[in-house]
Formats: sequence, C-alpha cells, structure tokens
Amino acid sequence: MQFNNKMEYEEPAVHPGTPVSVIASFSRDGGVKPLYFRYDTPTQTANVKIEDVKVVKHLPMVGSDFSCTVAVGDRQNTVVLRYMKREERWFLLPS
Repeated sequence: MQFNNKMEYEEPAVHPGTPVSVIASFSRDGGVKPLYFRYDTPTQTANVKIEDVKVVKHLPMVGSDFSCTVAVGDRQNTVVLRYMKREERWFLLPS
C-alpha cells in the first residue's frame, strides 16, 4: 500500500458510519493508535497520514473515537475516526 501526501485536499463527504481503511498500531496492553487512513471521494482516493491523536474518547462496550490531526499538503485538519472493537472496523465520522 502506498501513501502519498497530495497537495490538493478534498474534504471527505461522508455519511455517518462510512467505513474506511486504516493502518493502526496495537500495543501489548490492548491500546490502539491509528497511523494512516484512506477514503474515497467522487474524484479521488486519498491516503492520509495521521500526524497526532489529540483526544481518545472510549465508548464502553463499543470501541473508541479518535480525534486526529492530519496534514495534507500545506493544510491541517481534524478528523474523527471511530474504531468498533467488536466488528474490528474503522469509520470516518463527520467533523
């Protein structure tokens, strides 16, 4: 899988609960940290590197929401990714 930081950035138009592909790091104690994610728009597929995870909100019995800073080109944005532990799937939430 190749990750490119493109200069253009199109804000993802997603419906709540849109699944996305994520590369994440899992620690020995069960912690998880997203590193990259991929989403599709009508005009492109974007691969985005997560610069920082600012806030992790644990959702009991469900999973966790990660408020992340991403940099694409010269822009910084905040996105929210939800990890559903039982389903082992990631979702991009509307910001």
